[in-house]
Amino acid sequence: MRVSVGRGGVEVDEAVAARCRELEAFRSVEAEAPPSLRLRWEGSSIPKDAHPLGVDGAYVVNGDEVKVWIPEAPLAAEAALRLAFAVAFQRQGGLLLHAAGICFDGRGWLGVGPSGCGKSTLAQRCADAGAEVLSDETVGWLPDGTLWPTPFRSGARYALPGASRPLHVLAFLEHGKAERVDPLAPAEVVKRLLAQVYRTPGDGGLNAVAALIAGTEPVRFTFRDDPAAAAFVKRALGRE
Repeated sequence: MRVSVGRGGVEVDEAVAARCRELEAFRSVEAEAPPSLRLRWEGSSIPKDAHPLGVDGAYVVNGDEVKVWIPEAPLAAEAALRLAFAVAFQRQGGLLLHAAGICFDGRGWLGVGPSGCGKSTLAQRCADAGAEVLSDETVGWLPDGTLWPTPFRSGARYALPGASRPLHVLAFLEHGKAERVDPLAPAEVVKRLLAQVYRTPGDGGLNAVAALIAGTEPVRFTFRDDPAAAAFVKRALGRE
């Protein structure tokens, strides 16, 4: 099975694909480049030179192949797929981030932060207000300033396979008692962004982050679980 990853794609072994929820919606039909990677399930007997995957499994990236040794379980299969997405975005000069991608009228808001910071809450509020949601969990970001959807999200409501949107606001999310934005020092931006990157061997880390944030004006966005949060995002994107 071939799935869209940014402007290219990944060939996913059926043994992995069959265990991934909602993957079918991301089958490639309009990818702008041929698949750059193949994701292969190699069984469960882990070789000594493999990297730990974090789900009682392991992986090796070898040329255009990502080989995984994982249990026969959906969470393990999705961890393997997430790894392949991370490698594929890295090879396109981008990153895969723990973030929510929210768009009003084609203008993208990238809300970055760890679990519990409010990504899904904000995405839900914005979806209720008419926004497109690329994902409320994991979003790809390429050097041309585009945000890309992924199949890693809390529900099928957020499914825009192959649809990229231009980034207009990079925001680091925090819960608070009212909606407000505050500037962040460059060093703080880099630190926070690096903490939310899905890392892979040779991903470029600091250099990749520095290249992506060049020309952006990142902010800290404090917000409530309230419709006012979506209205604030919409205004910040110049769509209200």
